[in-house]
Amino acid sequence: MEKWTRFCYLLGLAVLGACSGSQPTDQTTAGTRPTDPTVAAPPAPPADPHLIVPCERFGPVLTTDTEEALAQRLGATTLTRDTLWAEGEPQAMATVLWKGTPQEIEITWAEPAPPFKTIEMITAYHPASPYHYANGIKNGSTLAQIQQLNGRPFKFYGFAWDYGGTFIGFGDGTLAQALPCFGGVIDLPSFEGEVMDELDKGQLLGDHEVSSDHPAFAKYPAHLKGLRMMLQTEE
Repeated sequence: MEKWTRFCYLLGLAVLGACSGSQPTDQTTAGTRPTDPTVAAPPAPPADPHLIVPCERFGPVLTTDTEEALAQRLGATTLTRDTLWAEGEPQAMATVLWKGTPQEIEITWAEPAPPFKTIEMITAYHPASPYHYANGIKNGSTLAQIQQLNGRPFKFYGFAWDYGGTFIGFGDGTLAQALPCFGGVIDLPSFEGEVMDELDKGQLLGDHEVSSDHPAFAKYPAHLKGLRMMLQTEE
Protein backbone atom coordinates (compact mmCIF):
# COMPACT_ATOMS: atom_id res chain seq x y z
CA MET A 1 0.00 0.00 0.00
CA GLU A 2 1.45 3.32 -0.99
CA LYS A 3 2.14 5.87 1.76
CA TRP A 4 -0.67 8.32 0.91
CA THR A 5 -3.26 5.56 0.38
CA ARG A 6 -2.40 4.08 3.76
CA PHE A 7 -2.55 7.50 5.43
CA CYS A 8 -6.01 8.27 3.97
CA TYR A 9 -7.22 4.80 4.97
CA LEU A 10 -6.10 5.38 8.56
CA LEU A 11 -8.34 8.46 8.76
CA GLY A 12 -11.34 6.15 8.98
CA LEU A 13 -9.90 2.86 10.20
CA ALA A 14 -10.91 3.20 13.84
CA VAL A 15 -14.63 3.48 13.00
CA LEU A 16 -14.55 -0.13 11.80
CA GLY A 17 -14.72 -3.23 14.00
CA ALA A 18 -11.78 -4.63 15.90
CA CYS A 19 -11.16 -8.01 17.46
CA SER A 20 -9.04 -8.52 20.53
CA GLY A 21 -5.71 -10.26 20.27
CA SER A 22 -3.13 -11.47 22.71
CA GLN A 23 -1.57 -9.38 25.40
CA PRO A 24 2.06 -8.35 25.01
CA THR A 25 4.53 -9.87 27.38
CA ASP A 26 6.09 -7.88 30.17
CA GLN A 27 9.24 -6.43 28.68
CA THR A 28 10.53 -4.57 31.76
CA THR A 29 14.20 -5.23 32.39
CA ALA A 30 14.57 -6.46 35.95
CA GLY A 31 17.40 -5.13 38.08
CA THR A 32 18.31 -2.18 35.84
CA ARG A 33 19.71 0.65 37.91
CA PRO A 34 18.17 4.12 37.26
CA THR A 35 21.69 5.54 37.10
CA ASP A 36 22.84 3.15 34.37
CA PRO A 37 24.05 5.54 31.60
CA THR A 38 23.14 3.01 28.89
CA VAL A 39 19.44 3.14 29.80
CA ALA A 40 17.51 6.18 28.63
CA ALA A 41 15.68 7.92 31.45
CA PRO A 42 11.88 7.92 31.10
CA PRO A 43 10.40 11.24 29.98
CA ALA A 44 9.26 13.56 32.73
CA PRO A 45 5.48 13.39 33.18
CA PRO A 46 3.64 16.46 31.87
CA ALA A 47 2.09 18.90 34.33
CA ASP A 48 -1.28 17.85 32.89
CA PRO A 49 -1.11 14.08 32.19
CA HIS A 50 -4.14 14.26 29.89
CA LEU A 51 -2.90 17.09 27.68
CA ILE A 52 -2.51 16.49 23.93
CA VAL A 53 0.48 18.29 22.41
CA PRO A 54 0.16 18.34 18.60
CA CYS A 55 2.42 15.81 16.86
CA GLU A 56 4.33 15.21 20.13
CA ARG A 57 2.23 13.70 22.89
CA PHE A 58 -1.24 12.23 23.38
CA GLY A 59 -1.58 12.26 27.16
CA PRO A 60 1.00 9.74 28.41
CA VAL A 61 1.89 8.49 24.92
CA LEU A 62 4.82 10.05 23.07
CA THR A 63 4.71 9.93 19.28
CA THR A 64 8.23 8.42 19.40
CA ASP A 65 7.18 5.59 21.72
CA THR A 66 7.60 1.93 20.84
CA GLU A 67 5.38 -0.75 22.35
CA GLU A 68 8.32 -1.86 24.48
CA ALA A 69 8.81 1.67 25.80
CA LEU A 70 5.12 1.90 26.71
CA ALA A 71 5.25 -1.45 28.52
CA GLN A 72 8.30 -0.38 30.49
CA ARG A 73 6.94 3.04 31.42
CA LEU A 74 3.24 2.26 31.98
CA GLY A 75 3.37 -1.41 32.88
CA ALA A 76 2.79 -4.37 30.56
CA THR A 77 -0.52 -5.22 32.23
CA THR A 78 -2.03 -1.96 30.94
CA LEU A 79 -1.50 -3.07 27.31
CA THR A 80 -3.55 -5.38 25.09
CA ARG A 81 -3.34 -5.95 21.33
CA ASP A 82 -6.08 -5.70 18.75
CA THR A 83 -6.20 -6.46 15.04
CA LEU A 84 -8.01 -3.73 13.10
CA TRP A 85 -10.23 -4.98 10.30
CA ALA A 86 -11.78 -3.44 7.18
CA GLU A 87 -14.13 -5.19 4.77
CA GLY A 88 -13.42 -8.53 6.41
CA GLU A 89 -9.65 -8.24 6.09
CA PRO A 90 -7.02 -7.46 8.75
CA GLN A 91 -5.48 -4.06 8.01
CA ALA A 92 -3.28 -3.02 10.91
CA MET A 93 -2.22 -3.87 14.44
CA ALA A 94 -3.07 -1.75 17.46
CA THR A 95 -2.03 -1.63 21.08
CA VAL A 96 -4.76 -0.53 23.48
CA LEU A 97 -3.92 1.09 26.80
CA TRP A 98 -6.34 0.78 29.75
CA LYS A 99 -8.94 -0.94 27.60
CA GLY A 100 -12.54 -0.34 28.59
CA THR A 101 -11.80 2.63 30.85
CA PRO A 102 -12.17 6.39 30.24
CA GLN A 103 -8.34 6.53 29.92
CA GLU A 104 -8.37 4.09 26.98
CA ILE A 105 -6.01 4.97 24.11
CA GLU A 106 -5.67 2.99 20.88
CA ILE A 107 -2.30 3.10 19.11
CA THR A 108 -2.08 1.95 15.49
CA TRP A 109 1.33 0.78 14.28
CA ALA A 110 3.03 0.97 10.90
CA GLU A 111 4.52 -2.51 11.40
CA PRO A 112 2.24 -5.47 10.53
CA ALA A 113 3.73 -7.61 13.32
CA PRO A 114 5.83 -7.10 16.47
CA PRO A 115 8.13 -5.58 17.43
CA PHE A 116 6.03 -2.42 17.10
CA LYS A 117 8.18 0.70 16.83
CA THR A 118 6.41 3.24 14.60
CA ILE A 119 3.14 4.92 15.57
CA GLU A 120 0.83 5.90 12.73
CA MET A 121 -2.31 6.93 14.62
CA ILE A 122 -3.42 7.50 18.21
CA THR A 123 -7.13 7.48 19.07
CA ALA A 124 -9.35 8.01 22.11
CA TYR A 125 -13.05 7.16 21.78
CA HIS A 126 -14.45 6.85 25.29
CA PRO A 127 -17.17 9.47 25.82
CA ALA A 128 -15.66 10.31 29.22
CA SER A 129 -12.11 10.46 27.86
CA PRO A 130 -10.04 13.03 29.79
CA TYR A 131 -7.64 13.77 26.92
CA HIS A 132 -7.84 17.29 25.55
CA TYR A 133 -5.96 20.04 23.74
CA ALA A 134 -4.84 23.20 25.53
CA ASN A 135 -7.69 25.10 23.82
CA GLY A 136 -10.26 22.73 25.35
CA ILE A 137 -11.11 20.52 22.37
CA LYS A 138 -12.03 17.04 23.60
CA ASN A 139 -14.55 14.28 23.03
CA GLY A 140 -17.95 15.93 23.34
CA SER A 141 -16.89 19.29 21.90
CA THR A 142 -19.65 20.59 19.64
CA LEU A 143 -19.30 21.69 16.03
CA ALA A 144 -20.02 25.27 17.10
CA GLN A 145 -17.24 25.21 19.71
CA ILE A 146 -14.65 23.84 17.29
CA GLN A 147 -15.77 26.18 14.51
CA GLN A 148 -15.46 29.19 16.83
CA LEU A 149 -11.87 28.21 17.70
CA ASN A 150 -11.09 27.71 14.02
CA GLY A 151 -12.54 31.08 13.06
CA ARG A 152 -14.40 29.55 10.11
CA PRO A 153 -16.23 26.33 9.14
CA PHE A 154 -14.35 23.05 8.81
CA LYS A 155 -15.04 19.89 6.80
CA PHE A 156 -15.74 16.23 7.50
CA TYR A 157 -17.38 13.32 5.68
CA GLY A 158 -21.14 12.77 5.75
CA PHE A 159 -22.66 10.30 8.17
CA ALA A 160 -24.09 6.76 7.99
CA TRP A 161 -21.32 4.95 6.09
CA ASP A 162 -17.99 3.32 6.96
CA TYR A 163 -16.04 6.56 7.33
CA GLY A 164 -19.00 8.65 8.43
CA GLY A 165 -18.11 11.80 10.33
CA THR A 166 -14.36 11.49 9.71
CA PHE A 167 -12.58 14.84 9.95
CA ILE A 168 -11.18 16.18 6.66
CA GLY A 169 -9.53 19.47 7.53
CA PHE A 170 -9.69 22.97 9.00
CA GLY A 171 -9.21 24.64 5.62
CA ASP A 172 -7.51 28.00 6.07
CA GLY A 173 -8.83 28.41 9.61
CA THR A 174 -6.75 29.14 12.70
CA LEU A 175 -6.59 25.51 13.84
CA ALA A 176 -4.93 24.35 10.61
CA GLN A 177 -1.66 25.77 11.92
CA ALA A 178 -2.39 25.49 15.65
CA LEU A 179 -3.27 21.77 15.60
CA PRO A 180 -1.14 19.88 13.06
CA CYS A 181 -1.69 16.10 13.11
CA PHE A 182 -5.29 16.67 14.28
CA GLY A 183 -7.87 14.04 13.43
CA GLY A 184 -11.25 13.02 14.73
CA VAL A 185 -14.69 11.61 14.14
CA ILE A 186 -17.92 13.61 14.40
CA ASP A 187 -21.06 11.93 15.75
CA LEU A 188 -24.61 12.76 14.71
CA PRO A 189 -26.56 10.81 17.33
CA SER A 190 -29.97 12.22 16.42
CA PHE A 191 -30.39 10.92 12.87
CA GLU A 192 -31.07 7.33 13.96
CA GLY A 193 -33.75 8.23 16.49
CA GLU A 194 -35.60 10.98 14.63
CA VAL A 195 -37.41 11.44 11.35
CA MET A 196 -34.96 13.46 9.28
CA ASP A 197 -36.09 15.66 6.45
CA GLU A 198 -35.24 14.02 3.11
CA LEU A 199 -33.34 17.09 1.96
CA ASP A 200 -31.26 17.02 5.14
CA LYS A 201 -30.61 13.31 4.67
CA GLY A 202 -29.24 13.93 1.21
CA GLN A 203 -26.95 16.69 2.45
CA LEU A 204 -25.76 15.18 5.75
CA LEU A 205 -25.61 11.44 5.09
CA GLY A 206 -23.29 9.55 2.76
CA ASP A 207 -19.89 9.65 1.09
CA HIS A 208 -19.38 13.39 0.50
CA GLU A 209 -18.00 16.42 2.31
CA VAL A 210 -20.11 18.26 4.87
CA SER A 211 -19.41 21.68 6.36
CA SER A 212 -19.71 22.37 10.07
CA ASP A 213 -21.89 25.43 9.36
CA HIS A 214 -24.65 23.50 7.59
CA PRO A 215 -27.95 24.95 8.87
CA ALA A 216 -29.35 21.46 9.55
CA PHE A 217 -27.04 21.13 12.56
CA ALA A 218 -29.33 23.56 14.37
CA LYS A 219 -31.91 20.76 14.26
CA TYR A 220 -29.57 17.78 14.58
CA PRO A 221 -26.76 18.60 17.04
CA ALA A 222 -23.41 16.92 16.36
CA HIS A 223 -20.24 16.65 18.40
CA LEU A 224 -16.74 15.18 18.42
CA LYS A 225 -16.89 11.53 19.50
CA GLY A 226 -13.31 10.45 18.76
CA LEU A 227 -10.00 12.31 19.03
CA ARG A 228 -7.09 11.22 16.85
CA MET A 229 -3.52 12.17 16.19
CA MET A 230 -2.48 11.33 12.62
CA LEU A 231 1.21 10.71 12.02
CA GLN A 232 2.27 10.28 8.39
CA THR A 233 5.23 7.94 8.47
CA GLU A 234 7.82 7.05 5.88
CA GLU A 235 7.80 3.56 4.42
